[in-house]
Amino acid sequence: MKTKSIALLLVIAAALILAVSCSTSVSISTWAPSTSGIAGYKTIAIRETTPYNGRLSSSSAYVNVRIDPYALAIPAELYYFNSYYGNQIAANVAKNTTSVIQNALSQGVYTVYNSTATEGFIASAQISGARVSDVLKKNGVELLVTSKIENMDYDEYITVQTVKDAKGQISGYNFFLNQSASVTFSVMVQDVDALSILWQKNFSKKSSTYTTKIGFQETNGLFRWISRESSYSIEDMFNSLIRTFSTEIKNALTPHRISTNFKLMENKKNSDIMKKGLEYADNGIYASALAMFQTEWEASQNFAAGYNVAVMYFALAKYDDAVNMAKTLWSTTGSPDAYELMTEMQSLIKTQQAAIDQINGEKTAPNSVQDLIL
Repeated sequence: MKTKSIALLLVIAAALILAVSCSTSVSISTWAPSTSGIAGYKTIAIRETTPYNGRLSSSSAYVNVRIDPYALAIPAELYYFNSYYGNQIAANVAKNTTSVIQNALSQGVYTVYNSTATEGFIASAQISGARVSDVLKKNGVELLVTSKIENMDYDEYITVQTVKDAKGQISGYNFFLNQSASVTFSVMVQDVDALSILWQKNFSKKSSTYTTKIGFQETNGLFRWISRESSYSIEDMFNSLIRTFSTEIKNALTPHRISTNFKLMENKKNSDIMKKGLEYADNGIYASALAMFQTEWEASQNFAAGYNVAVMYFALAKYDDAVNMAKTLWSTTGSPDAYELMTEMQSLIKTQQAAIDQINGEKTAPNSVQDLIL
């Protein structure tokens, strides 16, 4: 009996050695809950982001020249190089922030009123003399999202770099425009009925310094422009900073889809059935892939085939079958791969159920009560 057990373990070990990861990867989408814990709400309205109306700390009509005039005779043209910061940038950045927030919340969970509709509700309340919250509730709005650009800063300045020839002699000077931006904005979510804050957060980020070569001066003092235009848009600098927080806002405020990659397995010598299953999986035809892997598993108890059966079940949202298959593999082989697959699937199922509970559960209890909606 002992000899038979050892022989069986050796067969299993050999099968596991032959099972190797392959290049076929299956991306499976499941749900995850919002990190804020906001639950039970169905309809949300988004206000236009309030633009920044303060003064930039480094603002000036002309670009600052950060060159020691005692070390180098600075071309006069550089002293009157107009600033790239325009009057419409603050408004445009606020508009983009509104779009970022709206896109982040449009995950198929909420009915979303965009900023145009929301401002229309507020305007109608102001005209009629009604409370804004009453007008919003009349239109089915349960949550109101407001945002504000709390601070914007933009820095631009000119620097110089000495150019030397092959002999190490100074042959001229390159002039560079340096630009950087920083932004802070806030987002707040309010319960329209309870007039309470459910969630709020400030987001802040600073860009790296972007450099554009704008001019060259020869050693005799002759200066020429290389470019009077920056290679970088100031508005894009701010907008790219705002966009970096899109995923964080989405994850915080709404149940959302997450993708998990599962690598299918194969043997060094795949049967025709296994090859066909992998081909189907590569093309996203998961039901047909499952049928192929099941046939191989039932015929040979091939570990790779069983592993792939579990993954295909999961891809087809047959979660109980997927976990049971992974459990079978683990209990019969003791394979760490099977255990890892089983626990990862169980974790994703638990996470998805938490998201479903958020969507269908009771509304989040207000954590403060005050008249916030004007």
